Amino acid sequence: MQKIIERIKSRRCELGYSQEFMAEKLSLDTSSYARIESLKTSISLERFLQICDILNLDPSLQFAISDRIQAQNQYLQHQIDSIIEILNKINQKL
Repeated sequence: MQKIIERIKSRRCELGYSQEFMAEKLSLDTSSYARIESLKTSISLERFLQICDILNLDPSLQFAISDRIQAQNQYLQHQIDSIIEILNKINQKL
């Protein structure tokens, strides 16, 4: 969920929207919206869809992006682990 919220915040900033603007559009007070972006409160699916609508984001794409990033991170971690293993073997031979 963190990556999705980061994307929401990034898109809000790209559009020049303030947290106050988003809060007003969502009928929230600014501190409630700020808690959403800081991951201090969870959001319902309905609220997520409202936010995507305001920011003109495709909701399903946000999950796809998040999944792709997670898969890339796992791949990179595997590559790093392999490199560390090789370096440890080289170090043992020295």
